Amino acid sequence: MNKQYYVYIMTNKRNNVLKYNITRLVFYEPCEDVKEAILREKKIKGGSRTKKIGLVDSMNKERRDLYEDII
Repeated sequence: MNKQYYVYIMTNKRNNVLKYNITRLVFYEPCEDVKEAILREKKIKGGSRTKKIGLVDSMNKERRDLYEDII
């Protein structure tokens, strides 16, 4: 059985915070390898807020909660 790993970004209800009081999943990216997931997470974390917003917009321009998509 292959494990699936995810890198994700979450935000708050108003979609203006990426760190505190977060409750909405707005971006996720599956990875097949844990090392790949860790490297991708570090790359995303090291990027600017503008790059993170661009990443979210590339997948989820409406900023809807994607939680239901992965369960």
